[in-house]
Amino acid sequence: MPAFRKLTFPDQATFEGLSSELNSFDFAVPIGVLSENSKEFAVDILLREEIHESFTPYIVWPKPCGVHVFLGWDEQYTIDWEAHRNESKQEAE
Repeated sequence: MPAFRKLTFPDQATFEGLSSELNSFDFAVPIGVLSENSKEFAVDILLREEIHESFTPYIVWPKPCGVHVFLGWDEQYTIDWEAHRNESKQEAE
């Protein structure tokens, strides 16, 4: 199922090393370093299928929709964000 995910890697080199695992139909938009105090590198990815497990640890869930959104995907991201938020609350209980 297609999905829009936001990811933050420890640095740009980490993303570049993993980017070869993206499906040829996936589309990544490097957002870049978001803070002068950090080397963390943000990337938004529009996935044709489920995300590869090697990317899972880097998924972040900023409140919708952050600094970038793929045209037409803001509503779906918000739905996914709510689902993740509710899952996290249930796991905490």
